[in-house]
Amino acid sequence: MTLSADAGATVAKIAPPAVALTFPERLWALFDPVMLLALVVGLLAGVLWRAGDARKRGHAWEGIRNDLAVSCLIGLANLVMAAIVVHGTGVPPLYAIGVAMIIAGKGPDAMVWFERRFIGNSPAVPQAAQSGLDGTPAAPNSDLEALTKKLDGK
Repeated sequence: MTLSADAGATVAKIAPPAVALTFPERLWALFDPVMLLALVVGLLAGVLWRAGDARKRGHAWEGIRNDLAVSCLIGLANLVMAAIVVHGTGVPPLYAIGVAMIIAGKGPDAMVWFERRFIGNSPAVPQAAQSGLDGTPAAPNSDLEALTKKLDGK
């Protein structure tokens, strides 16, 4: 074998484990414990918001417990979604609590919004046609409009 073949074989043996060992280090470099706490608090607030809203509408405790179980099962997906939105927009921890709360509290509606804004290639909805996540017309609010623009990257 030639020297280049030996070097190639050595790189092929060493490179994948080296990359695999540095990957967690790159993730830890992005880790912010305050932001993680804010996201978890927001998710818990969103789950309690869902439960309180269901109870207010007169749902039985059996249904609420079932919804809480579903919320716990999809909690990691909600955490990932909230982390992507927060990281992508660069909002501070207080806003991160609100983002996570809305994602956990609105459930499937928030999933559709997240997919449309961050994954899908669909164009943004015109400002005049925007409505709340539940389909009701959004009330004019300059603070919310500014946050929406920031979240949408405009």
